[in-house]
Amino acid sequence: MLKRKPAPSVASKAKGSTLLLERAFDASPSQLFRAYTEEDLLRQWWGPKGWTVAESRLDLQPGGSWHYGLASEDGSRKTWGKFVYRELQSDRHLVYEDYAADEAGNVSEGQGLLVTLEFREGNGRTMLVSRAEFASSQALKRSLKLGVVEGMSQTWERLAACVRRMDGSNS
Repeated sequence: MLKRKPAPSVASKAKGSTLLLERAFDASPSQLFRAYTEEDLLRQWWGPKGWTVAESRLDLQPGGSWHYGLASEDGSRKTWGKFVYRELQSDRHLVYEDYAADEAGNVSEGQGLLVTLEFREGNGRTMLVSRAEFASSQALKRSLKLGVVEGMSQTWERLAACVRRMDGSNS
């Protein structure tokens, strides 16, 4: 069964254990790829509204990782995450495993999801397509109930603002 749940500016489809998110950006594939792969840029936009990247360690290469700590605006809460990179093809796609982590970077095996990002250029804009493959349909359902689509919508709003500031661009 194909399920659509609207969220501001993000189109989403959930089927089985896969979540597909799409959004058009007024930016080049290169700008979006840079925003996802340069630590100083990631720190500017990653996370939903009300959260900031407080700590970050990036080793951008296949097998490398980005281990980060998000802190709530008031500093009362902190959560950790980790991307483990599988593929990086400049301006085209990025594939990584996405995990909840602890402060030391430890993850629970089998608890992550595989994310494939594609940067598709057309008509002066770039469509960012995220395909997230969860461990099970139940894991996807839990994430949907927790607000993953809304969280990514807020995160991508922050990404849009970041790419507008890049290279003195007004895009």
